[in-house]
Amino acid sequence: MSEIKYVKKGDYYYPEIDFGIKENVELRKFGRLRYKYLKDNKTYLFSRLRLEGELMKHIIEIEKQAYERFERIQQEYLREHLLPDDGNFVESYRIRQEAREVAEEVVLKELIYN
Repeated sequence: MSEIKYVKKGDYYYPEIDFGIKENVELRKFGRLRYKYLKDNKTYLFSRLRLEGELMKHIIEIEKQAYERFERIQQEYLREHLLPDDGNFVESYRIRQEAREVAEEVVLKELIYN
């Protein structure tokens, strides 16, 4: 474990804590959901990751895995449920929407809220 450095502000010394955020990272949907879930429901894990400087690394990794899994599930669904050849836009939209909903449900259950 590294030595803790302190910064004097006014009459008090505060520990200089590095939270592991080196760049301005913009999280997308799954990253924001994972962050909120950890913050609201897994406070111990959230605090530990934050103090160790691993929180953003964890969030970014989960977000990456979530989007990869989302795309894979969606493509598998579309392979099993072929789009109509007759150009039926409504039916094609319905099948694509179902693929998105199934993929999102799996990702949320397996990666985000776990």
